[in-house]
Amino acid sequence: MTLAPSHLPPPPAPARRRGVGDGGSPDDPGARALAAQVALLRSLCGPGRPSLLHVGCGTGQVLLGLAPDLGLGIGVAPDVEDVCRARLASVRQGLGRLHFTVGTAVAFRVDQVPPQAFDLVLVQAIGGLRGLSRDLGGALRRLAPGGRIVVLGTDDSHPAVVWRRWCRGRSRRPA
Repeated sequence: MTLAPSHLPPPPAPARRRGVGDGGSPDDPGARALAAQVALLRSLCGPGRPSLLHVGCGTGQVLLGLAPDLGLGIGVAPDVEDVCRARLASVRQGLGRLHFTVGTAVAFRVDQVPPQAFDLVLVQAIGGLRGLSRDLGGALRRLAPGGRIVVLGTDDSHPAVVWRRWCRGRSRRPA
């Protein structure tokens, strides 16, 4: 990962986009889902400080939540804005062992971090099954002997997801 030289002004903050856990409230379903994911992954990390590759990391919330338990965390996402937000959050929290980059499980590069095998590879399959086999192939190539691959996904046909999508923008607020 390369950072901009210090003599340049910082880039403008990316536009705010609603994502998992942005609400921060225990009543927010996104925050509850994020907490559940972090708890699950924490239980899979085991003793020591494992290395984790998160494919489809988005804004890095899972890696940021797991940072105290990791020796090294690499987040990979295809969206430049998401990666910028993740990097900014990591820098603000002083988490030098987390690195975020634009790419896929098959093609990504992080400067100053040697290529390595990871103890835990998390593949976030938010877009469904399209591209999942490619990502799983890339994840398998980066897995350390005895390591684990975890696939987290959403079911776009689940009634709760369909209902939430249908209701979005339709809520009425009392005057």
